[in-house]
Amino acid sequence: MPTSSAQPSRPLAAHEKHFLSRSRKGLPTIVALGTAYCSSTQAPTRAFLAGRIGELQAHFPTLYAQFGYGRGDMVATREEGPWSATMIIQDDQYSADSDTEGDVFTKLLLDEGNRMSRNVSSRDDGPLWRVGVHTHPLRPRVYITLTLDHVLADGHGVLNLLQALLAPSIADLPYERVEDIPSFEDTVDVAPPAAADRQGEPPSPYIWPSVPPKIMLSQATPSASIFSLSVEDLSLLKAAAKAHGVPTLHPVLKTIYSFALWSVYRLDSPSLRLASSTPRSERNLALGHAYCTGNYVCAHKFDISIYEGQNFWYVARRVLEQIADPVDLARARAASGPQPPPQPKPLGIPAPFTQSFSFSNLGLSSLPSGADDMSWLVVPTENGKGPLSVMVIGFERGLRVCTTWRDGGAVEIKEVKEVERIFMRVVRRLIEGKDLADELIE
Repeated sequence: MPTSSAQPSRPLAAHEKHFLSRSRKGLPTIVALGTAYCSSTQAPTRAFLAGRIGELQAHFPTLYAQFGYGRGDMVATREEGPWSATMIIQDDQYSADSDTEGDVFTKLLLDEGNRMSRNVSSRDDGPLWRVGVHTHPLRPRVYITLTLDHVLADGHGVLNLLQALLAPSIADLPYERVEDIPSFEDTVDVAPPAAADRQGEPPSPYIWPSVPPKIMLSQATPSASIFSLSVEDLSLLKAAAKAHGVPTLHPVLKTIYSFALWSVYRLDSPSLRLASSTPRSERNLALGHAYCTGNYVCAHKFDISIYEGQNFWYVARRVLEQIADPVDLARARAASGPQPPPQPKPLGIPAPFTQSFSFSNLGLSSLPSGADDMSWLVVPTENGKGPLSVMVIGFERGLRVCTTWRDGGAVEIKEVKEVERIFMRVVRRLIEGKDLADELIE
């Protein structure tokens, strides 16, 4: 049902226009985040979730807003009011085909993301977010999933929403009004930087991938794989990083993944240049930003060059410098503001990729009460900028690293599994004190 202009409303932000346009073309960007419980006695009850869904919408009315009503450039709450819990909660029996809990969790998140993608693409005017309760008659584990259209929130927003969904109480969380919520571009300087591009070393000659997808990505299968790092390995890796002048783990993890890609995809070339992006959260409640909805993110984009004999820690420090560089940050923010419409692409021809991989890190979170695992992913779309997306989240029991891709397009599952294997080998070699590219991967 159309939303009346009398409903509380605000203009669409630039990020929202982008994701809404994708959804209307049948190519929504879907985020899926989930937690796992060893048994139903540890998991929240359906009655608890139903009550919390009502509370969340009272605090955050954007959760029952419609995007693109009127002239197509507004966000407004539904005349009918908040969604009923029955519209949000879906009960499901998960597949137990795999013997490993990690594979079950991975498949569940991907399946839920694909289901949400179909719901959004059908334009059924239903909710842009769903909560899944997943059980199995022969297995004790229970999974809770939260999936939503990226137009509603960014990664950190989804994490905040999941934590609020599962928290014992949300009485201390703010009460928001749709009409009061500012956009990213209204609160963060998105003017392009005046400084010239930094002069660095010349790029390596080979950037991966250097060719378009092998097949149309619409014909390739959305795929995902998740692996884990233990608390012990993370502690030792942090110590090694600090000893080499890298005080945070994010650039280390991104560099490890880059070295693993170099090992698998360099072929006969001694060097590999990777065009990468790293989303950076700019969500700041002091600026009036929404607590768990809205998109307040910019993406650092820069190349990572790796060659035989290169020192790992030199590359990691370069990644750290580029993330912290004020000119790079200004450039990333400018790219998140209003943009000119993209040029049309020829039909029937696979468009070349514009980057090698994205690396999204939600940082260190806390497991909700009773949960023993957590992971997340963004469903790979057929018009992605690169062949691989990497999603990372840490918590009390370690780190989960998820890779998504369209299988058969430019990447195949056997290659991703090899990247994961080499990633873990590089972690072990770094802990042992090795630091040159060749000795890290062999």
